[in-house]
Amino acid sequence: MNALKGYLATGIALIACPCHLLITLPLLLALTGGSAVGLWLAQNQGLVWLAVTGLFVGGLALAFVWLSQAQSEVQCEIPAAKRIVPSSHPK
Repeated sequence: MNALKGYLATGIALIACPCHLLITLPLLLALTGGSAVGLWLAQNQGLVWLAVTGLFVGGLALAFVWLSQAQSEVQCEIPAAKRIVPSSHPK
């Protein structure tokens, strides 16, 4: 389950990457133009940049944590009493 959450957080972080905001913000403003949301976005672009950067950093941090946990859950140790040791003498 942690792997799925990690991949989802990675996807969200990549979409919210501030370097993509040069393309997505004007597109978002065009789609919401003439509405209260579009007006708010146009007047508060600095806040939008700050929020998207925070979402990007937080998404990457969560992805790193969740994917690390998912990798450690997959690994298991074989108990010493259950190990099969091949015999060196043929029967």
